[in-house]
Amino acid sequence: MDFFHFTFYTLMLLVITGGIVGFLLALTGGGGSIVCVPLLLYMVQ
Repeated sequence: MDFFHFTFYTLMLLVITGGIVGFLLALTGGGGSIVCVPLLLYMVQ
C-alpha cells in the first residue's frame, strides 16, 4: 500500500512538473504565438 501511494505521488509530481516545463517551453518557444494571439485579441477589445 505504501509503495502504491509512493509511486502514485511520484507520477503526479512528474506530470505536474512536466506540465509546468512544457508550458514554459511553449511560452518561450514557437508556442508563444499560440499564447500571444488570445492576449492580443483580449487587449484589442
